[in-house]
Amino acid sequence: MEKSETIPSSGDRNLGPLILGLNWAIFSPSTILVCLRLITRIWITHNFGWDDATILLAQVSEDYPKSQKPN
Repeated sequence: MEKSETIPSSGDRNLGPLILGLNWAIFSPSTILVCLRLITRIWITHNFGWDDATILLAQVSEDYPKSQKPN
């Protein structure tokens, strides 16, 4: 038996799971790439600059709101 989606009369749909999936699909590779860049800059070139600090700050601040519990 096929499950049919019932759309409310207001036309609103729950897009939460889709948005969460897209968020993880973008966040995961970006985190891996930032980590690889930082490893390269710190251990291979020994040159950690202000641009790397900015990238690290942006990556951490992008994750920060998701880690907070809702009230």
